[in-house]
Amino acid sequence: MTEVKKQNKNVGRIISYSTGACYFFYGGFSLLIVYLQKMMISTVENQMGDEIDYFNTMHTIFLEYLPYLMLLGVGYLLFGLFYKKLGSYKFLINILLAIISVLGVISYTSTISGNETITSEFSSMPDEISGAMDTVLVVSYIVIFSFFTVPQFIIGRKILLGDGRN
Repeated sequence: MTEVKKQNKNVGRIISYSTGACYFFYGGFSLLIVYLQKMMISTVENQMGDEIDYFNTMHTIFLEYLPYLMLLGVGYLLFGLFYKKLGSYKFLINILLAIISVLGVISYTSTISGNETITSEFSSMPDEISGAMDTVLVVSYIVIFSFFTVPQFIIGRKILLGDGRN
C-alpha cells in the first residue's frame, strides 16, 4: 500500500482525534478562564455596579455549556481511538455525534439570543455599536455552527467513501 493511501485511510481518525482534542482543551481552558474571571470579579464586585449582572449571566451560560463541550471532545477522542474497530457502526456514531453537536449549538445560540440580560446590554448601546454587536453575534453563530458541523461532514464523507474499511 502506498503512503498516500495509508494516510488517506487515517483521515477520519485524525480529524476525529483533532476535533476531540480541540473541543476538550478549548472547553477546559475556557472553564479555567471563567473561574479565574469569577475570582477576580468577586474581589471588585462592589465597584462594578450593573456590569456584574452581564458577567454573571455570561459565566453561568459558559459554566453550563463548556462541560458539554469537553464531554463532546471526549466522545470524539473515543471515536478516534476505536475508529478502526467500529466497522459498520462508524457512520452511525458519526451521525449521532453530529446530532448532539448541532443540538448543542442550537441550544447555546438560543440561550445567548434569548437571554434578557445580554440583549438589554446590547440594546442600551448606541445604535452604531449595537448594530455592529448584532453583526458580530451572527458571524460568531455561523463560525460556531461551522466548527461543530464541518468535522462531522468530512468524517462522514470519508466513511462513506471507504475510509478505514478494515
